[in-house]
Amino acid sequence: MRRDGVRLTVILVLGLFLAACGRPASPPGVQEVDERPPASAFFANLYLPAPAPTQRPGVVVLGGSEGGIRYSAATARELASHGYPSIAVSYFGSPGQPTSLASIPLEQFAAVVGELARQPGVDPRRIVLWGTSRGSEAALLTAGDHPDLVDAVIAQVPSSVVNGAVRDPSRPAWTREGRPVPYAPAADFRQPAPADAPDAVIPVERVRGPILTVCGGRDALWPSCPYSAAIARRADTRPGVPPTTVLSYPDVPLTAPPW
Repeated sequence: MRRDGVRLTVILVLGLFLAACGRPASPPGVQEVDERPPASAFFANLYLPAPAPTQRPGVVVLGGSEGGIRYSAATARELASHGYPSIAVSYFGSPGQPTSLASIPLEQFAAVVGELARQPGVDPRRIVLWGTSRGSEAALLTAGDHPDLVDAVIAQVPSSVVNGAVRDPSRPAWTREGRPVPYAPAADFRQPAPADAPDAVIPVERVRGPILTVCGGRDALWPSCPYSAAIARRADTRPGVPPTTVLSYPDVPLTAPPW
């Protein structure tokens, strides 16, 4: 898992570099399909690599508080060029969507997982959720809610805690079946163990498969490395599951744009 995690991290960095240079064309052999409401229940770009003799793991890519699809699409496109069928998801900030990260239904991410699992060449038993920054909250929550659908999680500069909405932290960021997912108040921001909202800690022990986190010691937004350590401590209580892999870069400010 560690070797695969390092490879995927290199792919991510390359994808973000390409995104910063503008939207590139899909690499040769990669098919891009726009998934847009009302034809689908979500706003996404699907990237399918050239056909392979065996089924491959599929990756659902969730961006962070930047919104839209630009950066998640760059990562998904790069993953597909390496043979991994991938789908980039916009959950706010695109046409017809909320303008900010507030009261976002988690159910849409399970729908995206199902859509990717149905694609040709995808192994439905090996679906990975890759969430960056605020997207890591959605990835970990969805994997815990649907252990039958999600096989592994990659959490890039993650939080171990559900936080409030971006522009108004007194509002929920996420909902489940129309009800707010418990979240930490603004007074507990940056706290891996929020004293005033213990229910805001993400129950990562419900995730079925391996978890990989990537963090930066000079993270200017929040303490992604202490958050990663908290995720590992809680996740590693699961019997029969490989230990959480934490890729920690003490001197790297991983929250540079777009995060």
